[in-house]
Amino acid sequence: MGDSIQFSSAQPQVLVDQASKKSINLCEPSPYFSINQLALRYDRPIETIRTWRKRGLLPPAYRFGGMLFWRRDGIESWEKTRLERLATAPIERVKSIHRSLRNRGSV
Repeated sequence: MGDSIQFSSAQPQVLVDQASKKSINLCEPSPYFSINQLALRYDRPIETIRTWRKRGLLPPAYRFGGMLFWRRDGIESWEKTRLERLATAPIERVKSIHRSLRNRGSV
């Protein structure tokens, strides 16, 4: 078998043992988010994520094999910036932004 790990009909503990011998971290998150992962993360339909991307509301996406991906650190930085802006904004401004996003179908 060489350097590959066989997954078919293997017990979970066998997979963990094989992975640990190969120094694979099974818990390490991917450095990229797919469009499906962002839709799940924000509890929105994939089409909403596409709309946000087209409107420039998300950080830049990258194409790999015809699929869109966002850098994890870019998304996390973007989220932090948005939270900081909301935390310092007057409540009426926050309500106004929320209403406009809702009317556009972004929320």
